[in-house]
Amino acid sequence: GVGMTFGDDGEKIEGDGTNLTIASSSALILNSSLSSIRIDPNSATINVTGDITLDADGDQIKFKDGSTDIGQVDMTDDDLTITSLVSDKDTIFKGNDGGSTITALTLDMSAAGAATFNDKVIAEGGQLTTTGKSLVFGF
Repeated sequence: GVGMTFGDDGEKIEGDGTNLTIASSSALILNSSLSSIRIDPNSATINVTGDITLDADGDQIKFKDGSTDIGQVDMTDDDLTITSLVSDKDTIFKGNDGGSTITALTLDMSAAGAATFNDKVIAEGGQLTTTGKSLVFGF
């Protein structure tokens, strides 16, 4: 392919007629006056003054750790489905309560998705419905 080298062979732009490769031996930084993308060996940062849009025509946004599929967001049929892909691993919702990190909700996938709330479950409409055999209250 045809390319341009800057400084040394670790910093170059190459094209083969199909693919364009931008390479750096350290960090790759794309800057405009209001936005930037920085990719280095340990992290990637997207910094924009507006919104960040992920548009996946394949209907899935996947999360990986190394080569392990951890989770995905699926938008098939315009439904939004969040899936934990590792067997028996929980889905955990955390937040900041007065400066302290709290676990608000844990969905236990090793127990068929049993939900554990850190505090109250509030039914604004005044109804709490179960389709199981019993509703157990603990006081």
